[in-house]
Amino acid sequence: GAFFPEAVVSTQSTGECGENTYSLEAAMECTPCPEGKNAPAGSTSPDDCQYAPCEAGFYMTEDGCQECGANSYSSASAIECLPCPEGTESQAGANSCSAIPAPKTTDPQFDTTVPPPVPPTEKKKKNTMR
Repeated sequence: GAFFPEAVVSTQSTGECGENTYSLEAAMECTPCPEGKNAPAGSTSPDDCQYAPCEAGFYMTEDGCQECGANSYSSASAIECLPCPEGTESQAGANSCSAIPAPKTTDPQFDTTVPPPVPPTEKKKKNTMR
């Protein structure tokens, strides 16, 4: 977009609007983009003002970047969050999902954190050592 410094309307004195501003044709000054929006130098319309691409873990809305919810994720510049695949999970604002840990159980047959029961033959040996 162009503006006319000092209100001199002549093509020789046309200035170009800087970054993050725009001017309608024959405007006297540049108008700043709404907060959070950016525009390239020389923009001629408020439509040229766009939000900067979102970081990973966020997605673009009409109001700017919004955080992805739990159990969803996004890459940078996303326009939507993707649900985590089955068997995976994520915190809010995640850029990937991770495997859901196996459920904890108290049954030693299924719980690998508990050592296996000692066979009865070892117990006899321990008892006779006393």
